[in-house]
Amino acid sequence: MTALAETGCYQSRRGKEQYLRFLPQSDTQVYFIEPFFEERNFLRRTLLELARALAQQGIGSFIPDLPGTGESELALSDIYLSDWREAITDTSQWLSDAAGQPPHIAALRGGALLDDAAVGASWWRYAPAAGMEILRPMRRARLMTGEDAILAGYAISPRMIAELEQASPQVVAGPLHECRAQSKGAALWRRAEPGEDRDLVTALAGDLVQWVHSCAPR
Repeated sequence: MTALAETGCYQSRRGKEQYLRFLPQSDTQVYFIEPFFEERNFLRRTLLELARALAQQGIGSFIPDLPGTGESELALSDIYLSDWREAITDTSQWLSDAAGQPPHIAALRGGALLDDAAVGASWWRYAPAAGMEILRPMRRARLMTGEDAILAGYAISPRMIAELEQASPQVVAGPLHECRAQSKGAALWRRAEPGEDRDLVTALAGDLVQWVHSCAPR
């Protein structure tokens, strides 16, 4: 099985956004919801290695740039949690239709604040975090300019901040599993610079593959 990535675009309600796919021809797909803000940068390499590991097991994956993130042309300061939730609902439904069956939803960190918006067969979470937990370290580097809040270098609207303050992982519409794998030493998102942990990738991949197979129709 190939583990090469393919890029493409999807149409969100706010505009055109990019996505990354591994093994799109597979009937079994995992829909990844990435962490937010700086945590996305710190876990991006781990996520891509995880997607490659799934492809080696015959499992495809779909990783969308949500509006205002990644290669998006929209300003993050104009984006709210509702925009992300709409994009997740629309793209997970599209992926379900394309694959002929709902994908398995895999959320990392803050992604678990949005995964209940997805159309899925099952849900898997790694280190789910409440909104306040995500905001806390960002506020240590806070700089206020007019009405815009700049947290850890990210321009986030007051409305988005208020939404995150109240956000916590929600009940989902199907079976849910939380992976308990841990890094050796500090968690990847708490380190001074982005890095990788091969043992962690192996543990995450093994846990997710086992979960997906356990949820397969019998």
